[in-house]
Amino acid sequence: MAYRKILPDQAYLQACFRYDSGTGLLVWRERPASHFTDPRIWKSWNGTYAGKTAGRVQIRKSDGYAKGIVGIGDTEYKTARVIYKLMTDEEPEEVDHQDKNPQNMAWHNLRASTRGTNCLNRGKQKNNQSGFKGVIERKDLTFKRFQARIRLNGKVTYLGYFTTAEEAHAAYCEAARRLHGEFHRA
Repeated sequence: MAYRKILPDQAYLQACFRYDSGTGLLVWRERPASHFTDPRIWKSWNGTYAGKTAGRVQIRKSDGYAKGIVGIGDTEYKTARVIYKLMTDEEPEEVDHQDKNPQNMAWHNLRASTRGTNCLNRGKQKNNQSGFKGVIERKDLTFKRFQARIRLNGKVTYLGYFTTAEEAHAAYCEAARRLHGEFHRA
C-alpha cells in the first residue's frame, strides 16, 4: 500500500471546515486561536480565509486529471479524503468518485474504496480499438473475432469469443455486474 498522510482528527476538521453535502462545497470556518502559535497569524488567517472555499484544483500534466487539494497546516491532502473523514471519522485507503468526476465532492458521489476497487470504476482505456470496455478485436480471426475478458484482483478471466463487439461487451457487462458489484462500469 502506498504511503498516505494521516489526517487530523474529526473534531479538528469540524473546527476548520463547513461542508455542504448537497453541493460538495467545503468552506473555511473562522478558526480558533488554539490552531495557531502566533495570535497575529490567527487574526490575519481568519481575515483572509474564513468564509471562503477551501482548497484548490491540482491538474496532472501527464493526462489532465484534476483533483481537489486542501492544505491544513503545512500538509496538503486530497479534498475528498478530508470530506470523508469530516463526515464519518474514517480514513479509507481511497475515496472513489462514483461519477468519475474528481471535482464533484457532493456526499452522494463519494464512497470508500481500495486502490483495487477504485480502478474497477475506470472507463475504457485510451488505446482501446474495439470501442467497448473489456473487448479486444482479434484481427487474426475471421469468425467470432471479438474477445471479451475481465480483470479482478490481477487475474484475467476470458469470457469467450463473439461475432460482434456488442455481444462481447454484453458478456463483459454481465460479468462486471457480478464480479465488481457497485464498482462496475461498462
